[in-house]
Amino acid sequence: MSLNPNTKAEVRRNQYKVAVDAEEGRRRREESMVEVRKIKREESLMKKRREVLDEFSGLVDTKLESLSDMVAGVWSDDLALQLKYTTQIRALLSRARDPLIDEVIDSGVVPRFVEFLKKEDNPKIQYEAAWALTNIVSGTSNHTKVVVDLNAVPIFVHLLASSPSDDVRELAVWALGNIAGDSPQFCTYVLKCGALVPLLNQLN
Repeated sequence: MSLNPNTKAEVRRNQYKVAVDAEEGRRRREESMVEVRKIKREESLMKKRREVLDEFSGLVDTKLESLSDMVAGVWSDDLALQLKYTTQIRALLSRARDPLIDEVIDSGVVPRFVEFLKKEDNPKIQYEAAWALTNIVSGTSNHTKVVVDLNAVPIFVHLLASSPSDDVRELAVWALGNIAGDSPQFCTYVLKCGALVPLLNQLN
């Protein structure tokens, strides 16, 4: 039995509709699968982020607990402990990531480092203290101000002019350069403290 033209057209429309519906269903299933995979991937990333943050938080807590012990050692009367823990705090401040400058400042140990700059009979602790302070003044303007307010600039100028240690003089150059580069006011202050002549002598 042959189909009349209208019936044939209807059959073709139905076949086309079935094909379109099948294609639409397949497309929707693919979109759903993509969305599911995306959600799972985001959940996996979130889990990894939480794990990293938890680990980082634990490391920071450990560092801070250790920092309190280091600070106690720096403030002790034992010269060996002073050098040991000044070196360890300097190492914390030397880290490219998370140098803990604020935490070190808040610990109250920075004035002790400035004191150590004056220990001309102990160039090793002078060097470590100068390095720690140089790292602090490489931070923000507020960090630099803490060191400036402790009158470290004249001491650095003195070290630059008279320290027999090349390493200590080099750190004095870095510290004074960081301080002077922080602001015009600090630059003027460094020059008023007499840094220019010993700096030129060091460069020559």
